[in-house]
Parts: sequence; structure tokens; C-alpha cells
Amino acid sequence: GSVIIFRDITRQIKDEETAFRTHKLESLSLLAGGIAHDFNNLLTSVMGSITMAAEECGEQSTVRSELRLAEHALESARHLATQLLTVARGDELALERVDLGAVIHEFTKFHLLGSGVRLEIALPKDLRAVVCDRSRMGQVVANLTVNAIQAMSGEGLLRVTAENLEETREGEGIRHCVVVRFEDTGPGIPAEIADRIFDPYFTTKEEGSGLGLATVHGIIEELGGRVTVSGTPGRGSCFTLVLPASEGPVPEPAASDRPRDAEPAIEPLRILVMDDDPLIRKLLVAYFTRRGLEVGFATHGDEALRQYQEAIDQGIPYDLVLMDLTIPGGMGAVETLEKLRGLDPEVKAIVTSGYVGDEAMTEYARFGFAAAISKPFDLGSLQHVVQEVALSGATTPSDPGQ
Repeated sequence: GSVIIFRDITRQIKDEETAFRTHKLESLSLLAGGIAHDFNNLLTSVMGSITMAAEECGEQSTVRSELRLAEHALESARHLATQLLTVARGDELALERVDLGAVIHEFTKFHLLGSGVRLEIALPKDLRAVVCDRSRMGQVVANLTVNAIQAMSGEGLLRVTAENLEETREGEGIRHCVVVRFEDTGPGIPAEIADRIFDPYFTTKEEGSGLGLATVHGIIEELGGRVTVSGTPGRGSCFTLVLPASEGPVPEPAASDRPRDAEPAIEPLRILVMDDDPLIRKLLVAYFTRRGLEVGFATHGDEALRQYQEAIDQGIPYDLVLMDLTIPGGMGAVETLEKLRGLDPEVKAIVTSGYVGDEAMTEYARFGFAAAISKPFDLGSLQHVVQEVALSGATTPSDPGQ
């Protein structure tokens, strides 16, 4: 006789495949974080150098216009790096109440510069605010705008509309939403690829990366909304976003969004810059010195502590400290700030980083920082943050339980 035993291992195989994919994503996340740090440092140096070079040229200079084009290309590089990290790492969103209309105006107009695409925006005055990560929502708008430009080969019409909506969800009652539509006059989307259009790395464009729409889908889903696409070949396409709306009023523009020429110059001001990247140290020292500020620099936490103490002993203390979050082989911003408070409980500190999603960046006040600015940053934005912090009172760490 014989004994035959059958065992269904389908679930086991699926579990093994899931575990393997999870391990690959974790490895990719670590790799992406390390690459992002170095890449964003490089972008910061290049962007800052271009800004300073442009300042040396007259407004009508051909060289200045070429430098502006280079800045625009670097913005695209920064945008692509952020997209890749969003797909690879799935970083947590820093949620706040956001004026969606302001985000739409800002990011569509910026990315249409230099293209032949016309823009029409129709938004109601009573458009509700949404709870989202403003930077990531900017990514969504930018990706959909760039997608439309590429679909229309740089010529055509992009129309962006929005409206408030109340929808009934089973078991949840009525939910207030905001609906945004991006309609272009491109060739439309063939039915055979409509189901794959949000897949990572899927693209039909020669210049496309296949990450833009995947990023849009991931961000909107994480916010509790949904994104759909419709269209007819030869008659354009329409991307529709449905986002849960905030119950509160549309927020006032943040100080950093207001015109910078309204900000007073802060002089005299002494800044201590701590960064392990020599290019960034050199850039920031040159930039702030050109504006009449006194700047010291340190490569790691121990050196920053020593210089801060020496400045106090000499009776010329630093007004604020600008510190990199992570210093390989040395104390980073968080640990350094804790020790600086032992020297000066009123110390004002700004944290910078090329890493995405670190708690010290998204919840900087909890760690005692007065502000956080992500790399790569443009020097104008950095100066604005420095001015605001210099005018503000000292920041103390908040209770992590609050």
C-alpha cells in the first residue's frame, strides 16, 4: 500500500513573499535615508551658491536669468528626491489645517513657469480648509501639474476647480469634503492603462520617472481621501481628489508665507552654525557675513559647546544656534541642545536636516528647538526663519505627553 499526504502551502508562500517584500522595503528605507542626507546637503550647497551668484548680477543680466533656470532645475531635483523618499519610506505626515486654495495657486503657478500651458483656476471663496501635511499636499499639486504639462507636451490648458461636498459614508454619517479636479487638454488616457496609472514606476512618458502619480495616490490615501482618473482618448483627462475637510475656518497665512520684504533686518546678530559638511559651513558663513551678521562655525557638538561657552565668557554670547540634526561620529543637534541649555537656559536653536520625517524635525518644539528647516533650503527662506527666531522668545521643550 501507500500513504499520500497533501498539504496546501499557499498561505505559507504568500507569508514568505510578504516578509521578503517587507525586508526589502526596510533595507530600501535605510538606504534612501542615507542617500537623502548626502544628496540634500549637496543640493543645499549648489542652490545657495547659485543664489549668491545671482545677487552679484543685475536684474536684467543674461547670467542672472540662466542662474534662475538652474535654480528651477534644482527645484525639480529636490522634488524628485522627495518623491522617491515618500514612496520608499512612507514617512509620517505633519498634519495641520491648511488653506488648500493657497497651495493650489502657489504650486501650479510655480511649475507652469516657462511652459506654454495656460492655467485657469476656479475656486469658491468659501472653500473649506483641509487637515494635511502642507509640504506633501504641495507635492500632490506639483505632480498633477507636471503630469498635465508632460501629457500636453508643454502646450494646452490646465483647469483646476474645487468645491465643497457633503458625502454620506456607511456607519459614519455625513462627512464634509473638498473635491479638487485637474483637467487637461492632452491626449487622454487609454482604457487599457487606466488601472495601472498609479502604480510605482509605471509611465508612458520618455521623461517620466513613474513616481509622480504613485506619490499622489499614497499621500491622498494616507490622508483618508481618494484619487480617481477619468478621460477619453483625444479629449483630455481629469484627476479628481476627494479630501476630508476641516471643521475650522481657513487659517491665516503663516509668517513664513508672508512677503519677506516686510520683515525687519536683525542687526547686530551673532549666529553659531554647526554642520559637518564643509561646503554648507562655508556657504552659510559667507551668506550671513555678507548681510552684516557675525558668524561662528563648528563641525560637531563638542566644538559648538566650547565656542558657545567662550562667547559667554567674553561677554558676546551668540543670539542663536543653527545645528544639523545628525553629525556622523559626533553629537547631533538634539544632544548638543540639551547640553547647551546647561550653559544658557534661554538658548535659541534652529535644527536643520536632510533626513525626512525625523521626530526632531516634525515636532521640533518638543525637543526645545525654536524652528526647523529641511535641506535643501533656499537661503531666502533660511534668512526669514532666522529673523523670526531672533525676534521671538526662547523655546523650552514641551511635555512629550501633551
